[in-house]
Amino acid sequence: MTRPARWTSSVALLLTLSAFALTPNVAQAKKGDITIGVGPNFYFDDATVSGRERQSIQVTEIDFDYTNDTYFAGDLFIVSEVIDNLRLGGGLKYLGPYEYITAEEAEEDDPNVVRIGQLIELTIRVEYLLELATFEKTMSLDLLLGAELGMALLFPDGDLQREIDQLQNQGADAWDTPRLGYVVGPQVGMRFKYNDTLAFRFNVAFNWEQLFLFAINENVNGVDFELERRADIIRVHFGIGIEASL
Repeated sequence: MTRPARWTSSVALLLTLSAFALTPNVAQAKKGDITIGVGPNFYFDDATVSGRERQSIQVTEIDFDYTNDTYFAGDLFIVSEVIDNLRLGGGLKYLGPYEYITAEEAEEDDPNVVRIGQLIELTIRVEYLLELATFEKTMSLDLLLGAELGMALLFPDGDLQREIDQLQNQGADAWDTPRLGYVVGPQVGMRFKYNDTLAFRFNVAFNWEQLFLFAINENVNGVDFELERRADIIRVHFGIGIEASL
């Protein structure tokens, strides 16, 4: 039978933010303030799909590189200040209908675009604000340092869904459920606080993501069948956004 993909993450989460705790010139905020932020992201992927397919004694290794063919994502987050200048919360990124082009076809005039599903990330976020400059009474420019860790969810459609349907028609127990994964990475940016309620931000995030696409090992019509496949993704986000403190 198909086994759900086993995914774990080794969490060593960039707590160098604490190195700034002794800095006297820090951004001032009211402890406990809840901040909601939203904005678009522009992202680039450098990824590898690896795994293997085995039918009886015939084994085919899977290994190819790709780059994303969709570039825009939406970002929504909620954070709250837990101690001075340190904010903790959660975020949701929608990376849209996720499509890619293999490295072999990237230089062709009409490359084949592969669509594998709708990609969503749900993360825990930590951010540290370091005040760089103040303007008048309410305005300030802050350095933003942060990190995120969480779950990736890929809802199959397009080419991946067709492959799942084909496997099911052949008798394999390929699930239609969302593919799981995890994402982790740091971010750095600038934040302009206009007043106590409104702020604008620009940030660059560097993420490592792993998606588990197939984990099948069973007997199909009297033949041992195994299919394992995962995607390892290095992603760079460039984001702008607006924040509102409640």
